[in-house]
Amino acid sequence: MYRANPYTAREQSRALGLSALIFFLYFLIAIKTEFLLSFAILTGFVIAVGLFWLMVKNPGYGVAVMIIGTALDQMGKIPGTPITIFHLGFAVSMAAWLLLALMGKSGDFRRTAIDLPLLLFLAMISFSLLYTPDRADATVNFLRLLALVLVMYVTTNVVRDRITLAFALASLILSALALSAFALTSIGGTSTSMMQLAVGFAKVFGRFGATFENPNYFATFLMLALALAFAYITYGGVPGLIRLILLPVSVVMLIAMIGTFSRAAWVAMIAAAAVVIYYSRYRRLIFITAIAMVIIAIPLLWNSVFFQSFFMRFTSLSDASADPSSMTRVFLFRGGWNMLLDSYFLGIGYRGFPVYYEQTYKPHSQVLYDVFESHTLPMEILAELGIIGFSLFIWLLVRYFRYAITTMNSLSTPFLKASYIGVFAALVGYFANALFSPGQLSGNFLWIGFGLTFAIPRLERSTDPRA
Repeated sequence: MYRANPYTAREQSRALGLSALIFFLYFLIAIKTEFLLSFAILTGFVIAVGLFWLMVKNPGYGVAVMIIGTALDQMGKIPGTPITIFHLGFAVSMAAWLLLALMGKSGDFRRTAIDLPLLLFLAMISFSLLYTPDRADATVNFLRLLALVLVMYVTTNVVRDRITLAFALASLILSALALSAFALTSIGGTSTSMMQLAVGFAKVFGRFGATFENPNYFATFLMLALALAFAYITYGGVPGLIRLILLPVSVVMLIAMIGTFSRAAWVAMIAAAAVVIYYSRYRRLIFITAIAMVIIAIPLLWNSVFFQSFFMRFTSLSDASADPSSMTRVFLFRGGWNMLLDSYFLGIGYRGFPVYYEQTYKPHSQVLYDVFESHTLPMEILAELGIIGFSLFIWLLVRYFRYAITTMNSLSTPFLKASYIGVFAALVGYFANALFSPGQLSGNFLWIGFGLTFAIPRLERSTDPRA
């Protein structure tokens, strides 16, 4: 049966004009370039414009752009500038949110459960800038930390419907899957000798890090996506077909994470998985399945170089002398402890650890290893901010974990609860990772994760028909 055109003449003229503009742009690009390149440039341009328009209408989509931008790391930089896709996503999302607020369309401002301890912790860092040994570096890093705190508040306030939340979390899993596939192709082409060398010096080989300059950061990113996928698989909240698809996806991401040879991420994954299993309805089944898989996999993979590398790397956790990186962490921890003893009340000042460690506390036996950053977040805070700063940080964590656990138990919507369990488990793993890796307090995913855990509970009370 014939149906009348549902579009008005104005809408048809707009579509025609847009099509003509896109064709004209393609024509201009194609004059100077080849077909594939011109098609790729135009496609990227159309996608960028579409995402920009989506973020203007709904700033919550900017969270997905920030996640993808962080996943791209160095490859996400705009050539010739320090600006990344993460920065663009954050800027557009925040600007759109502020614009909607001025127009009275953004709703009320949402606070978090950690406002007061976070404010006092930031005030302590600000005060320490007066006596830190490297004020310029400390100031720059403090401003970056303030920007990341703003990322948390923007995320908390712009994720206001379940579609936006699903879009953001899907971008995390899909980008992790894409990078895992890319990493596995590199690992598959690695020679046996290079694989053996990677056991002790994983940071040297960028092929294990995909788009990340440091394989440890790539492994942390994969751990976050794995925790979320594992929550959907074991708890539910999504259609059965999606849960089935997530099984092979998780296997690919897990193999890629093992290929980073990041022991900190492996330990973090165990912590995150423990949280997910605790809230799962299939604890016994998961435990039995995991044991069976290990029993079957070990004999089959024992003679492979990849498995031998994994096994040697994991067993070195209990023997610091077997790996230079493990011994370096011991030296760094000892240096931080001595800094604390010398200035226990207020600390040596924000970002003072690398300065004092290099000048005073670095042992002569570590002269060949150019590592100055603390690899243990609690010790870094104790050394730089003293007992006062560390107490404020512990208060912040206690407030957050108490709020998160209470909220998790109160959620009743399956999708929201599964999402919350996954994000919370990822953050637990993130803090476990912070016991062995540097720079975790200034990680993008930490503050995006904080923002999501404060945004999700509000969605259960949402009456959005798209839920």
